[in-house]
Formats: sequence, structure tokens, C-alpha cells
Amino acid sequence: MGLIGENGAGKSTIIRLLLGLSQPDEGNISLFGFEGKERRLAKDDIGFVLDSLGLNEAYKLKHIDSIMKCAYSNWNSEEFFSLTQKLGVPCNSIVA
Repeated sequence: MGLIGENGAGKSTIIRLLLGLSQPDEGNISLFGFEGKERRLAKDDIGFVLDSLGLNEAYKLKHIDSIMKCAYSNWNSEEFFSLTQKLGVPCNSIVA
């Protein structure tokens, strides 16, 4: 499935809501039938690719690690930092 729409249509907002990175002003978000804290169980079954990171260039890898831990319950920080080191990603910035 893909989300297609004009700028400002709410595509990124939907993704942030589904991943629990934002909270709805009203109503409920359901993912594969899971709501609230139980939705965390279903988040690991989805993936997403953004056309841009949308992250502040001053973010450190530890910030990105924290964000990903919130998004995925099975996030492996040790593997993340190992891969960034192997790939030569600077540890002080997301900008390579």
C-alpha cells in the first residue's frame, strides 16, 4: 500500500500517528486491530520509506537511536551502532 497526496494532505501525519510518534488530537488509531498501547505489537510488522529523513541535521546518532526505539519494540541499538560504524556514518551527525 502507498500513500499518495498533495503536500499538506496528511500523509506524514498518518505515518507518525501509526508509529506512535505523534498522538491524535481526538479519535483512535488502530493498526491491524490493535489500539492504544497494544498497537505497539503490530508496529513491528510494518515498514516505511520516506523520501527525505525529515530529521534535524544536528541530530546525533543517539537521537536517531532513541527515535527508532520508540517506533520499533525490537530495535537493536547495538546492531544500529555497529552498522553505522562499519558504514562510516559520522557519530556526531546524520549527515554523511
